[in-house]
Amino acid sequence: MGGWVFAGAIGDFYQNWVIVPRLLQLYRPEDAVAPKTAVVEALFFISDFKDPISIPLLCEIDKTCLQMLIPCIMEQPLLGQIFPGLSPWRPLPQKGLGDSGFDFYNYEKQTFIPTTMLPTNPLSLPLPLPHIPTFKLRHVRVMLYMRDHARGTCFEHPLCSMKHQFMDQEYVWPADLRKPRTYVQGQWKITGPGSPLGIIAVRPMPREEGCMVLPGVEHGGNGKDTDARMASEA
Repeated sequence: MGGWVFAGAIGDFYQNWVIVPRLLQLYRPEDAVAPKTAVVEALFFISDFKDPISIPLLCEIDKTCLQMLIPCIMEQPLLGQIFPGLSPWRPLPQKGLGDSGFDFYNYEKQTFIPTTMLPTNPLSLPLPLPHIPTFKLRHVRVMLYMRDHARGTCFEHPLCSMKHQFMDQEYVWPADLRKPRTYVQGQWKITGPGSPLGIIAVRPMPREEGCMVLPGVEHGGNGKDTDARMASEA
């Protein structure tokens, strides 16, 4: 793995193996036999009248490769880092953004369902993935163009290269979106521009030298495997 590493997605980095998320206990990058652990980009509405944010989630591909399972919130190490109300390391009672949980957007029924009331746990979605998994915080009441966001008809910025690189697992991308998902591939570097920014990480912007915007590959290819080929063809 070059570049950024999210320690929370590496089972060996946990001090206590008991608290390692289940999918990380199962994950073996050298094992090509399904079921396997992967990553899927999800959208989260966290404020009224605001566009959703993009967060990678761990998921599991079943043995038939026709179904994807997204485990519960507490098995998602990145959510515990982003939302204070979900952090298992904060003292009880846990308070803060996310403490009331999430609702999942049912694209077919065009409605949000509290994740605690889903008939299956974990959340089950078909493959090829027909839309972007979409959630909202419980307190959010006004979501603009939520169906369009889920189906890929709204403009979404390419997935940040940091998000795409810092988890070693394969990505699962939605199929047949009106505007297919893309991700940025760029070389990050650490620099110190001085006060008030201090030491920061920077990368070239899209259309600048050293940065490419690449298409996400539908399940059956992970996008990462195509980077070298597409770079050589560019």
